[in-house]
Amino acid sequence: MMRPAYLSLAVAVALTTAHAAEDRSFAIRGFGTIGAVHSDNDEIDFVTSAMQANGAGHTRSWSGTIDTKLGVQADWNFAPDWTATVQLLSKARYDNSFKPTLEWANVAYQINPEWSVRLGRTAFPAYAISASRNVGYSYVWVRPPVDVYVQVPMTWSDGADLFYRTSFGDYNLLLHANLGWMKVRGGGGSVEVKAGPSTGLIATLEDERFSYRAAYIRNKLTMVNPNVDPLVAGYTRYGDALRDLGFAGPASRAYAARDSLIFDDRPVTFRAVSVSYDDGTWLAQGEYTQRRTSRYGESSLVPDMDSWYLSLGRRFGNWTPYTYYSRQRTTNSLVPPQLDTAVPGPLSAVAGELNGVLQEVILGSSAGSHTMAAGLRWNAFKNTALKLQWERVSLDDAVNNSSFFSFGGRPQQRKADVVSISVDFVF
Repeated sequence: MMRPAYLSLAVAVALTTAHAAEDRSFAIRGFGTIGAVHSDNDEIDFVTSAMQANGAGHTRSWSGTIDTKLGVQADWNFAPDWTATVQLLSKARYDNSFKPTLEWANVAYQINPEWSVRLGRTAFPAYAISASRNVGYSYVWVRPPVDVYVQVPMTWSDGADLFYRTSFGDYNLLLHANLGWMKVRGGGGSVEVKAGPSTGLIATLEDERFSYRAAYIRNKLTMVNPNVDPLVAGYTRYGDALRDLGFAGPASRAYAARDSLIFDDRPVTFRAVSVSYDDGTWLAQGEYTQRRTSRYGESSLVPDMDSWYLSLGRRFGNWTPYTYYSRQRTTNSLVPPQLDTAVPGPLSAVAGELNGVLQEVILGSSAGSHTMAAGLRWNAFKNTALKLQWERVSLDDAVNNSSFFSFGGRPQQRKADVVSISVDFVF
């Protein structure tokens, strides 16, 4: 049985492949979401990305900015086998605005029926639904499971993609090589994360019901974070003082603690595997991702993460109830390098203070949570879906926050009930 029409339509809006039409044509299409989110935990804000300024819970009990977005895409087949695509996207930003940004801008060339190439700004292919990640109409949930999709905040990359497509029997195989550079801002605009060069290999195998996907991406991460710069400088001065006094061992530990806060071309790897099933009535999906940023499993300002989800839904005409369970956890050490307090005079007190501050920073950047969710999608009108979703998010005891912003230190409430309402549409 073929996949439902609403899925193919929405993906067509969001996913321009390197296939170009023989006839020259120009088309403008769009997508959007109007959403509202409530969280009952007033100590922390529920967010879907660290790049958002705030969310629901502490700042306000209800937020209309978390999921709300509007995108417009233009596709132009300006010559046989050539396609140009531009996509503008307006969604909640780090500066509390909805200023439109250039999400995609690329040119694709179909070399032959099997090979194609694409140059410019395209979707960063980390996840199973990266190309349609912003198109709420294309998936059953209100949003992709945050425990998994919060790992990689980048949604686009500037670079090149090479595709190879082939078929055998009932299966279609797509091999995708990606090279790109990207950057995002968060923390009210003060934190900037740059990544690249990123190299990725992605394989997707599909038949009429099943889709299997595997991705491996290597990257280099640079982070500018003024919030930790004073701490980095403090560790450097402390290590220099110990070195000058002849304490080489304690000095090396001070430099090691400092390095856990520095991301300057830090190698990062990302792996993802997913399986989905859709027979037109039942739909199931699972995805596992793994991010590695530490060198040897030591503590890190951007932690190593494992995450996964399992989702199940069933269609009853225009109604689709669904549920999912998701999990994320930090896998590297949560204990940063400890400074030796057995050093002369006031340096001992400084060591103790720096140890405490760094421990709080590492715990605050670590993540661990699990989520139980249930929801209902109603295809109320043509190209329009209404959704209602409930999530019980539980934070791990060992970490400070997860898919949340905390205020005033470690939150005492370790759970949140999150209710979301959304209207998704394509046009």
